[in-house]
Amino acid sequence: ALHSLLEPAVSYCLNLAMAELAVNPLLELRKRSERRGACDSRGRARGFPTPWALTLATNGKRQGDAPAIRSLGIQVVDADGIVFVARGAPGGALGCDYDADSKVSICHLAGNYPGADFEEQWRAEGVLEEISFSQWSRLMEGTAAVDAQSLEAQMVACNDFENHRSRESGSFDPTDSAGRLYFQSSAEVTSLHEGVAQRTTDIKDGRLDASAFEDAGLRVYRLKAERMEMLGGGPRWPQGPSRFEWNFCGQWQGPRQILPYSLPRGREVMGASLFAPTALDISDGLQTLLDNFDLKKAVQIEAESIASCILQNTGSQPWPGGSCFRLVHGEAAHGINELHLDEVSAGEVVQLTFEVSSAVSHWVLCTACGTPFGCLLQIVPPGHLSN
Repeated sequence: ALHSLLEPAVSYCLNLAMAELAVNPLLELRKRSERRGACDSRGRARGFPTPWALTLATNGKRQGDAPAIRSLGIQVVDADGIVFVARGAPGGALGCDYDADSKVSICHLAGNYPGADFEEQWRAEGVLEEISFSQWSRLMEGTAAVDAQSLEAQMVACNDFENHRSRESGSFDPTDSAGRLYFQSSAEVTSLHEGVAQRTTDIKDGRLDASAFEDAGLRVYRLKAERMEMLGGGPRWPQGPSRFEWNFCGQWQGPRQILPYSLPRGREVMGASLFAPTALDISDGLQTLLDNFDLKKAVQIEAESIASCILQNTGSQPWPGGSCFRLVHGEAAHGINELHLDEVSAGEVVQLTFEVSSAVSHWVLCTACGTPFGCLLQIVPPGHLSN
């Protein structure tokens, strides 16, 4: 039955022509999930028996702890993000407390082979925002998932179990090092199962409202992605899978097709490098070029065929992930005209090592959507300084 459900989606999922992918990766994910029966046309979960879940990674509770990993059911995917419900902090008992500025990562896996004949991996990084239960109710209104899926019932029943033990024994013990309760007998496990069944009935009959969910520690979060990628493949692709990437900078940029399996290139020192100990301010001579890019300063370094630029973020805000060091005037060596950056924190230093052509070239830092920032860098190979 599962195979027959997925069969109509096979040819669609294998069609990964970049020109046919949506500019907004969230809408692409929603479209593909709807075809697979995981959600409706508004991106709302259909509930059991079709699985729709993500794996979330957050920082650990204390500095030095391993990242906290947990699996969570997807409730909604819309143009603004991915909505899910958790009990307590997004990272659970082992994760850090909720912080609107903390970065998180998710992975969503769809399909399998040979059964479904395809597999997609969706990955995203971004920040979480907490939304109210009234907002969540409006998003989910009229869907089968609210009535039939027992995820919320399980969470409320766990809260009931904790409270019952505390009342009966005066303590939540025994617990593990993270404060999670241990079962002491099979009778306690049976008691929880009965509680889940009762709370599922309560939800279906409308006897639990938002206040009951909140009292049980349930929270609703939306992942606001800043970068997303999709890796898709299957047995019909003996040449291997395809990987696509999107970056958000005020609006979504992409998709761009990238090498499926990569090592970070263009930022390690490969062979001999020339470090630029000083940079000469040449703003006066390049004012027209500066005006074109809305920049205030230009600096010059002398370079051999391999240049290594040491750049520091001296501002108070991070350079966003997906930014790049881009050639804006002059010739590129071997067609390499940009180097991509991960997020660079305030005060952080990065090294960019790359080959330059025999001609003078000009480079800028710019965001994923092409907005320049920082200074204009002029690289002058030996022999051109007299000019």
